[in-house]
Amino acid sequence: MMDRSMRTVDDVLRLLDDLFAPEADRWTADAASWWDRFYADRSKPVPFFVAKPDENLVSYLDRGLITPGRALDIGCGTGRNAIHLACAGFEVHAVDLSPAAIAWAEDRARQAGADVHFHCGDVFAPTAADLGGPYDLIYDSGCFHHLPPHRRISYLALLSRVLATYVDSGIDIVETRFQLNQGTGQIIMNGGQLHIAKEIVERRAPRLVTAIKTAAVWVANWVRPLFGW
Repeated sequence: MMDRSMRTVDDVLRLLDDLFAPEADRWTADAASWWDRFYADRSKPVPFFVAKPDENLVSYLDRGLITPGRALDIGCGTGRNAIHLACAGFEVHAVDLSPAAIAWAEDRARQAGADVHFHCGDVFAPTAADLGGPYDLIYDSGCFHHLPPHRRISYLALLSRVLATYVDSGIDIVETRFQLNQGTGQIIMNGGQLHIAKEIVERRAPRLVTAIKTAAVWVANWVRPLFGW
């Protein structure tokens, strides 16, 4: 019998974490060493190692669909999107589990002359109090699609805590590279499940469907081989 007390929701979530094989962990602080090994070879031909922001993020900024404010980049990796947001006038905080990724991101930020506040650690951990927000924009290109289903609760709790304006429409299980933020506290995500206000889904449905089809190809060709899914 397991000698373990269950008193809080976090206790239950940690119990569920332990049901996964340790080598499958990509989302807790214990996964930092795996990500360090992943980022160790900077010459590796990985699409998101290239020092360019996501095309959709560039497009939305160019079209004025999102405007400067306070931004949080979750799972920032090498900092490519955080740096682009900073250069576009955002006050940017960016967080990643991997010290190697953060070191690389800091190098790139210095080279670009971009002011980004990088944080190494677990965005869901209590020690992440300095990421308390409020943020006008949360950008996620590298975190959510690595979370197991039960940790989506933690993600929603984070959004409700740090977004300046939060619309809880739940999380639709859709693999996508696309989302829209109109400066109203919605989130942009790129590569994982989608959380988006229902009214935006209704207005942008044709574009969303196209983006989902694009994402399916991207996930099959790049993400699954890279991470061994």
